[in-house]
Amino acid sequence: MKSGLVYWACHTLIWSNLAFYISILLTLIFECHPISEVWNPSYVYGNHCIDRNMVLFVSSAVNVLSDLLNILLPLWATWHLQMAPKRKVGVSAIFATGLLYLTPFFFTSSVLQGLALFGD
Repeated sequence: MKSGLVYWACHTLIWSNLAFYISILLTLIFECHPISEVWNPSYVYGNHCIDRNMVLFVSSAVNVLSDLLNILLPLWATWHLQMAPKRKVGVSAIFATGLLYLTPFFFTSSVLQGLALFGD
């Protein structure tokens, strides 16, 4: 049987991502009531849709958080290995290059948030 903090952290990340993306999928499928309002908006009183931009913004924020945790988990595990500190720094530097992957998301999220708040 597997045990340890890294093992359970990996499983927690995997299952929480699965649950989140299933909920996002269902939210986007059933975003309007009735569902036909998605492709044929009639603007009849009583028909309504949720704010799709907010759903996508929250989804992108969770994506960034998930990616960050997926990068930090091996960094944390590396520092608990039995190896020379110099080698730990080298391995951590290689993993830390994954943080470069996240920088465009922070910029894009701030631009999208500005567009959502202030319009075009």
